[in-house]
Amino acid sequence: MENIIFEWDENKNTINKQKHKISFEEAKSVLIFRRINHER
Repeated sequence: MENIIFEWDENKNTINKQKHKISFEEAKSVLIFRRINHER
């Protein structure tokens, strides 16, 4: 599996946590998990 690099603005992360109740870190883990399962 190729490496995936995630970058985000911490201010946008704070807004996202307030608005959607999920951090970019949590969202990143979902994307990685889906990719691993899809490659199997």
